Amino acid sequence: MAADQGSWKPNLFVPGFPKCGTTALCDYLKQNPAIYVMEPKEPNTLAEGELMPPWGSRRLRLMRPYYPVLDFRAYRRQFERHPEARYRAEGSQNYIFPRRFPRKLKEFSPGAKLLFMIREQKSRLVSVYFYFYTDHRDPDFRRWVSERVEPEIGKFLYSERLSSFHDVFGDSMRVVGGDALQRSPQHVMDGVADFLGVPRAPVAPLQSNVGELKSLSPEARAVRSSRDRFVRDIRTPVTYFWNTADPGRESPFLSRLFQLHPLRKVMRRRNDGAERPRARRTGAAPEESLIPKELAARLDEDYAQAYEFCRSRSIMIGESD
Repeated sequence: MAADQGSWKPNLFVPGFPKCGTTALCDYLKQNPAIYVMEPKEPNTLAEGELMPPWGSRRLRLMRPYYPVLDFRAYRRQFERHPEARYRAEGSQNYIFPRRFPRKLKEFSPGAKLLFMIREQKSRLVSVYFYFYTDHRDPDFRRWVSERVEPEIGKFLYSERLSSFHDVFGDSMRVVGGDALQRSPQHVMDGVADFLGVPRAPVAPLQSNVGELKSLSPEARAVRSSRDRFVRDIRTPVTYFWNTADPGRESPFLSRLFQLHPLRKVMRRRNDGAERPRARRTGAAPEESLIPKELAARLDEDYAQAYEFCRSRSIMIGESD
């Protein structure tokens, strides 16, 4: 049986790690009829007031403490609408950062289960760089690593965070390798279903726009970054106020109209594939060679330790290398 039956609270969290494939995992979870994954999948409601690492722009540093996409009332309404779901899930990656969060999550939803994603660390670092490019717009990858990542490297590593969550949740958590999910999604999701105690469900392939900024020149990145920042500055407050006020609650027509509005399409970045160039590279990203040797060694060591930690405690689903 799923935990906390009869309660509105989520009983399945996908709290990280960023740029490891958590969005894909949540999209696969949505395909199982026994699981409801809220939209947006990253409400960050429980992270309100927490401190986040400054991997984006300097302006973001001034926005701390963190504010959520959904306030608590809207957050609760999203789950109350799906009492039939055996698992009620959300995938806020920011829950991985605050050190007190394992205990905080346990107190909030005592019977919850957790799913984490990990991947090889150096390629992940490159992905984080491009993901936050819209905010930092720093064309110098090495400088960004030195100024933004190394001072907060403890929040980037797997081992300590996995250990702290395992101390609290024990066998109620599992870890999935991002490359395993990409390589064998059906096998991995069957393992997830077995862990959750729900019937296995066939999974359909997912579309991906991964790597589009990597395929652009620095000049083209700057143009895309400016446009994306403009869209984000519109998307964030509009989405927040829509979800908080929830005008579509009593009007399905109004809700559907908002979903179909051209601005909503832009905000959710559902552009035609022809308009969004994708990376065609194979092998390691060139930026990986710019990672300082000491940092690269530490990242490799952390990944190996995290994998061994999960393997030795039998909490790994799929293979990660």
